[in-house]
Amino acid sequence: MDEVKTLTEEGQPEQVDRTRDETIFEGTGKLNSLDAAGLEKEFEYSVGRLVSRKGDTELRLPAGAVVRVVRADEADAATVEVDGRPASKEERDAIGTFVSFRRMTSSDDDTYGSLEPRAIGEKWRPKLDAYLAGEGLVVPHGSVSGSVQLRGVRNSPAGELKDIRIEISLSNIQVKKLPPQVELGQTSYMEVIDSVVGPDGCRVESSTKAVMRMEMTVPSMKRRVVIERTHTFEMRRDVLGR
Repeated sequence: MDEVKTLTEEGQPEQVDRTRDETIFEGTGKLNSLDAAGLEKEFEYSVGRLVSRKGDTELRLPAGAVVRVVRADEADAATVEVDGRPASKEERDAIGTFVSFRRMTSSDDDTYGSLEPRAIGEKWRPKLDAYLAGEGLVVPHGSVSGSVQLRGVRNSPAGELKDIRIEISLSNIQVKKLPPQVELGQTSYMEVIDSVVGPDGCRVESSTKAVMRMEMTVPSMKRRVVIERTHTFEMRRDVLGR
């Protein structure tokens, strides 16, 4: 973590902590079960590569490790395992950068799908309100932009596969759960997802690149924290997902 001295409005030194986090995941996925609403509940990943860097620390999972996740109403209550044992806090934090532990409130189709047929190359707006609320995020009107594009269609033995690109940009993000002494400053999030969607509506392949930047201040300590986090996610699964 780098420390930079600036001045407050009163001319006093302000300590600025800057930390850059990065997570890289490559692997194969398997959907084990759905919840009562038909949304993904339990799934597992076979790790090809998982590297997580937070400041000066680095965590790696070996190739072949199996990550199992069972979503719950609250992220803290979700089951997260590595090779059959409970994941450590560091492992859980790393996995949580590319997998949501909270029970889904909407499907990919609800968020990114279209009720009308689309031509190859056509774009439309995603419906992000329910997704953002499910993640505990509040974004003011006008601070959300995004697009979904059908880039191609191809046949497979299991049925039709669709190539989809999703682009999302958020700013002025408000976080529901912050300590009372912390004030949230400028925030932004950008994400690009290239997916192949199978005939069951689930992703067969997914490549995600995301960048998040968040500023927080603690006025009583004259401290400002700047977090920059990036993650890349590469996943494949069987076409039928089971």
